[in-house]
Amino acid sequence: MTQDMQVLALVKERYTQLLWQGCVREYINIGYDDSLTTERLVPGEEPGTYYWSDIDYADMSRSCWGSADHYNRVLRMLCQDGRERIESDADYRERVLGSIRYWLVKDPINPNWWHNDIGTPNHMTALGLMLWDLMPEDMREGMAALAARGSMKTRTDIPKWTGANLIWGVSNSLRHALMTDDMELLYAAAKRAEDEIYAGHTEGIQEDGSFCQHGPRWYSGGYGSNFTFDLSQLAYVLSGTPCAFSEEKINILLTHVLDGQHNMMHHGYFDYNGVGREFTRRRAVHSRIIHFGVDLLCRIEGIARRDELIAFRDDNARGAVVCEQGNRATRHYPKVSYLAHNLNGTHIGVKCHAPGQYDMEVCNAEGHLCYNMSYGTRTCFMRRGDEYLDVNPIYDFAHMPGTTARLETDDQLKVRMDWWCVPLPNDHTGGMTRGDRGIIFERPEHDGITAIVSFFAFDGKLVALGTDIRDEAPEKGALTTTLDQCRAREMQWSEDGQSVHHGEFTYHNLDENTHLCAEITHRTGSWKRNSYEEPLTREEGDLFCAYIPAEQDSYAYAVTPRGEGAGARVVSNTSACQAILLDDGTLMAVFHEESTLTVDGRTVTGSAKECVILEA
Repeated sequence: MTQDMQVLALVKERYTQLLWQGCVREYINIGYDDSLTTERLVPGEEPGTYYWSDIDYADMSRSCWGSADHYNRVLRMLCQDGRERIESDADYRERVLGSIRYWLVKDPINPNWWHNDIGTPNHMTALGLMLWDLMPEDMREGMAALAARGSMKTRTDIPKWTGANLIWGVSNSLRHALMTDDMELLYAAAKRAEDEIYAGHTEGIQEDGSFCQHGPRWYSGGYGSNFTFDLSQLAYVLSGTPCAFSEEKINILLTHVLDGQHNMMHHGYFDYNGVGREFTRRRAVHSRIIHFGVDLLCRIEGIARRDELIAFRDDNARGAVVCEQGNRATRHYPKVSYLAHNLNGTHIGVKCHAPGQYDMEVCNAEGHLCYNMSYGTRTCFMRRGDEYLDVNPIYDFAHMPGTTARLETDDQLKVRMDWWCVPLPNDHTGGMTRGDRGIIFERPEHDGITAIVSFFAFDGKLVALGTDIRDEAPEKGALTTTLDQCRAREMQWSEDGQSVHHGEFTYHNLDENTHLCAEITHRTGSWKRNSYEEPLTREEGDLFCAYIPAEQDSYAYAVTPRGEGAGARVVSNTSACQAILLDDGTLMAVFHEESTLTVDGRTVTGSAKECVILEA
């Protein structure tokens, strides 16, 4: 056997084993389903074909395509039943192969190019590799022809793609190469995948470890999750071969995974801020796909930062908190203007806006209610991890945590159709970290509303200060600052009425001129509210919401682990300087303009947009 054939055989064996071991099931983020049996497949009109009678094959939805359920079910069924079943059970094998033949004969096409050029080739080539030696020759030819649609072998445009879309296209090309024993295509696909591992371009991995897609738009938990998963597969199956990724490229990928995504997760869930418009999808904040990618990276012999990868894998396998070592406890991501603070069993995330950056988007009928996720100042608080899991059907999108906004209805939010490609109209944003403490600030501008906002993270707590709040169009409705909105747990007010305990957090009002409101409401809705192609099925649940009505032009509040004090007092909340003094005497301040602050006999002078963390 030639060296090329040995490489092809090794990569094919590894890839096929991964598919049978369940990586497809992890990919589609769905667990075991005992209703998926071949008995539910019914014969089609063409001889030797089988289909699912409850699937609408005429569906033309651009995102949640009904026809895609066909190959998703087959993949899940194979992963559940295992290789031995299809080899030993002739009737089972006939029906499984018949279901694949049905797709090849019918050849469903979707109006969204992604399904035709990426999604369908991706899943069908997985089936092709898993069952290649069991397929008759005519099916192999049909499968190879379908794979060619999403392959660099026949598509000259794929190498021009970027980010997750490019890696999907490269993965499809690599599978096409393995099915057709095309070593030239295998080398080309591996090389293009490696070339996409870089830092600092508009899309893809950024220098700070964050990830962007659809332009300069933060997507570490959306497209970035798929990027990690698919590249980790490729890195593993190609390792130790002439096609393997270089050490330099692997290290860039590790920056994305260990310095980026790891800090944005807690107990197996992603900070909702980082999933983009996928917040409108079921289980979007579940980070299982990243865990699988990390496990694959751990299998690569001699990989750098192995101990960190193993800790990441093992911690999340048992639902533990992310590692709290060195600069990983608190990290500021200047490229996407995000602060992650992981300490004392708590994840706190703060997403601000930045010049030249976009935030949320409306795409493929998803995200129509997400206007208040477009201009920053959003916060995320997790101790359990599932605080924001699947809230989309019942969420009040006028009450995004951390924002100051009008309490608009769904209909009012939906009429906004021009906000998803608007960068911050000023350059007043920034942040810093020192040890396990961090600061991030912004001057948000949206819909005639302006403010100056600073967030201070320390000891598993967050203090938020807002000032100089202005509204050029008060006739549109009063403003409200939301502290948090999440799945409801047990709620209890403090005796003085200035704090409310909910679940595993306490929310404190630190401004005596304002008052804190909190409530638990039972809400109903459907996924279709914010993702038009989802089914119109009724969902219901209880939501907790804490907020401060905008009675003044400023606010100050803290969010802490339940029962703990604020841990700091406000010493300045003006348009010149916002600052707090921690109980241990540490001063944390943001100077918005050149000014001087004196606190307890200490005088500090700062320049415009300067952050200061000064220990006692």
